[in-house]
Order: sequence, then structure tokens, then C-alpha cells
Amino acid sequence: LWVKGRSISQQFTPGAIAEARKCFEDAIAREPAFAKPYFGLADLLFAAVQFGLVEPREALPQLRAAIATSLELDESFPEAHALHGVIRGTLDYDWPGAEAAFRRALELGPGSATVLIQHAWFYLVPTLRLVRALDEAQQAVVLDPLSGLVRGRLGLVRMAARQYGAAVEDCRAAVELAPGRWWAHWFYGTALLLDGRLAEGFRESKRLYDEVHQPLAVGAMALLYGLFRRGAQAKRFLVELDRVSGTTPVPPIAWAFACIGTGDD
Repeated sequence: LWVKGRSISQQFTPGAIAEARKCFEDAIAREPAFAKPYFGLADLLFAAVQFGLVEPREALPQLRAAIATSLELDESFPEAHALHGVIRGTLDYDWPGAEAAFRRALELGPGSATVLIQHAWFYLVPTLRLVRALDEAQQAVVLDPLSGLVRGRLGLVRMAARQYGAAVEDCRAAVELAPGRWWAHWFYGTALLLDGRLAEGFRESKRLYDEVHQPLAVGAMALLYGLFRRGAQAKRFLVELDRVSGTTPVPPIAWAFACIGTGDD
């Protein structure tokens, strides 16, 4: 159940989130002292909040409780410490606390690709330690060369470092490793746009919108049409986002994308 949940969870779609969550909860019901499903549930909920797939006010307390339980049951679990570091930094803005959690994660799991890529993207990039972030992200790819998510996050780190051409290559590799994952196409389209390959980036983004219709994709389409000075189409996507918000959680960044696209500062 734990392994199945982990596999399903990285699709990052509403259906996959629900199915993976059931796997983790069933694993917890079967063996309440097993730490990994609690970590899996916390990691799943963090991704779901990040991509705007669940209501944060409901999910965040559950996420915090799950990661706390995982660490109580197994203090030697490096990936759980790394996720705790992610939460301390990105949700609490407690960067000293995040540093302490990641230090423990790196002590326990120096060869963990998950620990290294999360430390690079969620701690070193926000604190502007880009040289070390690039080094650790590349180490993570060496440790887990078949992970599309790890390779894609290397692409994100390269974008933060303004290495756009290299980011395009890493994100293209992520698409090849995880062709059915919408987030890989999201990373790839973003890298193309930042590299100045606007037509290719627009096509990749439009394909993503056509396939998944998630709020982030809707907001991104408004932004892109605005960048191409097609204001009427941008406003149409803003209207669609407003309609979607009646039934689906819409992350603030999706609204920001749409407002930029329609020229509303």
C-alpha cells in the first residue's frame, strides 16, 4: 500500500491524490506504527496544496499532524526530516528551523536523491545559495537518474540560476522520463519561454491546458496571451478561472498569472 501510494501520488491530479491518500490511510489502519505512510500522506498533501488541488485550510493541519507522527515513530527517517524542513521554510518562513531539519536529513541520508533535491529547491534556492543548489541537484540526478521529478527539479534550479538553455534540456529529459505527467510539461514549457523560445513554449503550455484544465494552467494561459498582446483572449481565461473557482480550489498564483495577463496590476 505504501509503495503503491508513492507511485500513484506523483501524477499530481485530483484523482491520483484521492487514490494515493486512500492507500496511505489504509496502510496506517493496517499498521499504525509504520512511519512511512504518514510521511507519504504529508508529502502528498504538500504537493496537493502546492499545485492547488486541495483546500489549504483543510489540508495543512492534516499535513503537519502526519509529518509530526512520522518523525515520532521513526526519528531516523531522512526524507521525513527533509519534508519537515520544506514545511518549516515554505509554510512557516522559519528558515533557521528549516536549516536544522535539513541538516538532520543530510546527516541521516547523505545519499538520498529526495533529500538533496528538496534541500536544493526548497531551501538553497529561496536563500539564494544557487551554486550549492546546482551542485546538490546534479548529485540528486546522478543518484536517481530515472526519476522524472528529480530531473525536472534540476531544471527548476537551473531556471532560478538563469541557466535557461540547460534548463530546457533537463526539463525535456524529465518529459521523456515521465511522459504522462502534466507537471513535466509545465516545467518544460516554462523553461522554453524563459529561454526565449516563445512559440515552442506557448505550444507546450497550450497542450498542457488542453489536457488537464487545472487552475494553474488556466491562469498561465491568461498570462501567456497577455504577453503576446492578445488581451481579449487573456480576459476570456480570467473569466474561466473565475468560473472554475466555484467548484475547485484556485491557488493565489493562478489569479496572479491571470491578472498580469489582463494588465491588472
